Amino acid sequence: MDHTAQNKYQILITDVGSFLGAALAQNFLKAGHIVYGAGKNHPQEEILENTNFTLIDIDLSQPLPSHLPNFDQIIHLSSEELDENKISPHLTAVSTNIIQKAKNRQSKVIFVARITSSPNFIENFILNEETKEYLKLFLMGDLYGPQMSLNMGQTQNASYYDNNSLTNLIAQAVKTDKVILEKEGLVIIYPTYIDDAVHAFNKFMDLPSSKNMRFIISDDPVTSLSAAYTIQNSAQINLEKEVNLFFAGPETHERPKAQPVVRVSDLGFSPTFNFQEGIDNTLTYFKDKSIAARPIIKNHQAPIVHPQVPSSGKKPILHLKKPANLSLPKFNFKVKTIILLFVLAVLLVTAKTGTDLKFGTSALKSSQEKLTSGDFAQAKIKAQNAGKSFASARTEFKLLTLPFTYIFPKKINEMSSGIQSAQIASLSLANFTEGAQILSIDLASATTPSEKKTDFNLEDAQAALNKAYFQANYATELAIIAQKANFAKSKFQTLETNAKSLSSYSQTALDLSSLITEFTGTDSKKNYLILLLNNAELRPGGGFIGNIGEISFDNGKLQDVNIEDIYALDGQLKEKINPPVQLTQKLGVDRLYLRDSNWSTDFALNAAIARDFYKKETGKTVDGVFALDLSFVQKLLEEIGPLKLDDYNETITAANLFDKGEYYAEVGFFPGSTQKKDFFASLTRKLISQITADLSSQTSTNNKTPWLGIVAATSESLDEKHLLLAFDNPILSSYAKSKNWSNLLPPSSFDPADDSNATKDFLALSEANVGANKVNRYLERSVNYEMTIGRDADLVAKFTITYKNNSPADTWPGGTYVNYLRVYTPLRVGLDSYQIDGRTPDKPKNPKIPNPEDVQTSTEGNLTAFASLIEVPVGKTKTITYTYRIPKNIKLETAPTYSLYIDKQPGTEKDKFNFTFNLPAYLKIDSVNDNQGISGQQTYTTNTDLSKDRQFNIKISKK
Repeated sequence: MDHTAQNKYQILITDVGSFLGAALAQNFLKAGHIVYGAGKNHPQEEILENTNFTLIDIDLSQPLPSHLPNFDQIIHLSSEELDENKISPHLTAVSTNIIQKAKNRQSKVIFVARITSSPNFIENFILNEETKEYLKLFLMGDLYGPQMSLNMGQTQNASYYDNNSLTNLIAQAVKTDKVILEKEGLVIIYPTYIDDAVHAFNKFMDLPSSKNMRFIISDDPVTSLSAAYTIQNSAQINLEKEVNLFFAGPETHERPKAQPVVRVSDLGFSPTFNFQEGIDNTLTYFKDKSIAARPIIKNHQAPIVHPQVPSSGKKPILHLKKPANLSLPKFNFKVKTIILLFVLAVLLVTAKTGTDLKFGTSALKSSQEKLTSGDFAQAKIKAQNAGKSFASARTEFKLLTLPFTYIFPKKINEMSSGIQSAQIASLSLANFTEGAQILSIDLASATTPSEKKTDFNLEDAQAALNKAYFQANYATELAIIAQKANFAKSKFQTLETNAKSLSSYSQTALDLSSLITEFTGTDSKKNYLILLLNNAELRPGGGFIGNIGEISFDNGKLQDVNIEDIYALDGQLKEKINPPVQLTQKLGVDRLYLRDSNWSTDFALNAAIARDFYKKETGKTVDGVFALDLSFVQKLLEEIGPLKLDDYNETITAANLFDKGEYYAEVGFFPGSTQKKDFFASLTRKLISQITADLSSQTSTNNKTPWLGIVAATSESLDEKHLLLAFDNPILSSYAKSKNWSNLLPPSSFDPADDSNATKDFLALSEANVGANKVNRYLERSVNYEMTIGRDADLVAKFTITYKNNSPADTWPGGTYVNYLRVYTPLRVGLDSYQIDGRTPDKPKNPKIPNPEDVQTSTEGNLTAFASLIEVPVGKTKTITYTYRIPKNIKLETAPTYSLYIDKQPGTEKDKFNFTFNLPAYLKIDSVNDNQGISGQQTYTTNTDLSKDRQFNIKISKK
């Protein structure tokens, strides 16, 4: 339904009296629709008094009475617990009856469930062909916001949308002066602000049902401990009171259950409120309602305490109070003796603190080294020891600084946060090590020849990695706080960087654990096509396809890896397929083969074409396609070290990979020769063998597989598009596309045509080396993009790209860079000017004979593309400039944000990128990517690189 249309629609909302139900009812009523509400609790008076609202008292588990209309949409707010393995036994009669409405095509239904619902339920739900067209699933995070319930579970028949982990924390902060945390504060919370939830409904209700499952959150998941800190800080400002944090019981070593990994970038919509803003708005609302008690603020931050469990088994909560002013008692020995003993105690504690910090730092560094070398057992022990040392140092630091706590509370807290950051980072590293060890054992099982089916232990691995991920994020937050103290700032900056890296590695390992069973086919055979790309000869898809491979699995076991020469394979193609005209003009190619098929930067499209060629040439079908270039192989070699190829009496390193690869691939090559295939086959087999070496004995100190480095190399290569993936399996395919591993053009997370929340701008480059050389090894490239907002908030873009050809000679592998360049922009862009080295190319004298330098404009999907042929001779520099207008205006009243997404081409390296944003005199910048450091200015300039995709969100306003 179009909420902006004049047509009225009839909507039924179950549990209409809940927080979410009432908000949705208000939203639809405001849009002029007719709303019916059901449920045990009634909404507020303003809804009941609306003439377009009807409260119906019916049993929804029974067929709807005939006097009710046929609803256009039923929104079922389910809060039931769903079974781990099946759907029907734990679906209530109400849910079953409403789902039947979708099956019978009587109404379109949105089923709203918890984000932590059983994966089996979700899979069965979204793959159910009976309901696919008429039934959608919205997985809702922890909902909160103004008008939420403060009853903390005391209300009879309270729904999940009224009481969840987050609302419980907020309610405690509003109604009391303490927040009690369960399970050591490691409960995962998915913050979902009420306005964002309603916005998501408006956006997704009427989208085509091809994607009938949606996640709805406002911000990336956080631990309850991290959320409590945000609430505590906000309460000081917005409730004018101090809230103390406590753990509900003694320290526990119970592993948290693995939770779904959902991030804002995966949603398909842009939430308006981050977690801090949402909490501030919520607490301000309750303050204005005079609900919150307001004790006097104390100028210190109370610590979190682990109360001890007494013999009675109860778990008391300790209340820490600021000590009163104490007078010194009179002792029967001299004052000098007291002072001497005090000074001695301070010195001893200071020395112990320094020793603990030094030992903790050394142990943490040693743990990283052990993990890098693959010694998991020692890495975990070292990380745990580091955590204990930092914990002791933090306790000792508090004792030393106690006299100053009430004089410089903020400074002391910031310095303490630095030690705590190191402690949490150590625990994160220990958990990452544990998860990586379990995962590597699974990988060892999958790559070790055996008739026994692989039995993956993913639950334990994911629990450890998930804990590591959130601990690393928390350590990052603490390190940022510590830097504000301006004490040992460089060390805390390093700690922040390392914690961020650990978070990234944990996320990559979690991704791997989520995919491994589907990828290896634990109950079936899986075959994958591998495209080996030479990015020294750049093509739009990442590089010239020099070799192909096939990797096969059966019952979770790696069966075989075969490498083939692309020319031998293409020789089997019988069908004639016309190539792109540029290949014909420059290379004399009269038919298209697999080796030239990756003509798009969209790998999902390239993968589909490659599969088709592979089937035509071999008769084989595959379950997915991978593309990896020499830069990815180079990254792996940097981590695992040199590889000795006995067949060639060569040692291949990261430094000589390109030279040796070109030598054995090109020098002395003739049609029918197998030397290229043999070399890369030998290299690939050796690489896989080296990576999987010693995995069967993970507890052995002899294991030297550098898993941390391998995870880092893989994570970086996925981000930098040196490794691309596309799958047939719908779960794997959706996952890969959501992570942009398939390099969709444009990415699924950014729609250049959707200007509802921001004015979208898009830029993507596509280059094809059609000079039959490897000149991209010697090429320097720099990109400049200048966006000028006009008087009427219109958009004028100036794109400039400069090439410098540093080839040593005009002979192979260098030479002239013959480049078919395509520049992708938003749809219906009009080109104002095109220049080469500052001049406009001459118009052809004979219009029938096109000038190679002319620009061809085309429409590709929802993008406009400008294309031209550029030649850069050896030792020369060439600059190309496009100036164009984007047919949009920034909506200053409703969506005052300019959003630019720059899509990096696969196979390219860290090209320089300069971005300039200009505003007219009556406008100013409020923030750039939520950073308000340049607020009030009219120009923003940044110098970065295109090692990966970049995005800029610039909020503006009138002066």
